[in-house]
Amino acid sequence: MVQVDNDNLVAIGGRLRTPDGTLLDFSDKYKIRKFGSMILEKLTSFFRVFSYSMFKNDWRDLPKLGQARQLHSCAVIDLDSQPKIIVVGGRNSEILKSVEIFDHVEHVWVRGPDLKSPTYMSDLVSNNKG
Repeated sequence: MVQVDNDNLVAIGGRLRTPDGTLLDFSDKYKIRKFGSMILEKLTSFFRVFSYSMFKNDWRDLPKLGQARQLHSCAVIDLDSQPKIIVVGGRNSEILKSVEIFDHVEHVWVRGPDLKSPTYMSDLVSNNKG
């Protein structure tokens, strides 16, 4: 989750739990088969993005990620004098090196340049302007 400005927090992708409370991973084919279509419907949570307005006290959907991911890193950066959300790495069925950048003004995700190597559970730090 990142704070975009004084009002908005954005939750990006993530993990989900099965009905028995265990965490589901893309690579856990047994659990996906065990819980069937119910889990497959919930796999969209790996793509989902939500914005929370602290002033309005409500959540709204934002455009989905282009690539499903969990255990990724995200931060707000100042790019072209506008705040952008950058999401890097993570996992789905493999460790990712892809990068996605969200334009909070235009409400679109664009593909950024890939990292040199795949990464997950890493830290990403916002710049001083973002």
